[in-house]
Amino acid sequence: MIWVASIFMKISFFLYAAALSTAQWLQLSDYKSVVFPLAFLGVVWSVWTTPNISSFTQYLGTIAPFYLITVHIAIPTFLLIAAYVKKALSKKKGVSMHG
Repeated sequence: MIWVASIFMKISFFLYAAALSTAQWLQLSDYKSVVFPLAFLGVVWSVWTTPNISSFTQYLGTIAPFYLITVHIAIPTFLLIAAYVKKALSKKKGVSMHG
């Protein structure tokens, strides 16, 4: 039950973030008009990329380890290092990061 609730919360958050950023990118006054099209595209994408359990199992065994290492470890680590370097350079120059 907790697993299902956490997945629902995660999908809801990402759909909200995608809708809000898309609405801002398209300079719309409200994000609600893009929620349904993005949700529909998400469902179509999920069915298209994983049509059955055997293709999902193959994905988990071949592609997922590389994807998960890249997305969940390498990219956040790189961004963290970049933020530390930027902060160190700005302190070295005596400039505040906020302005």
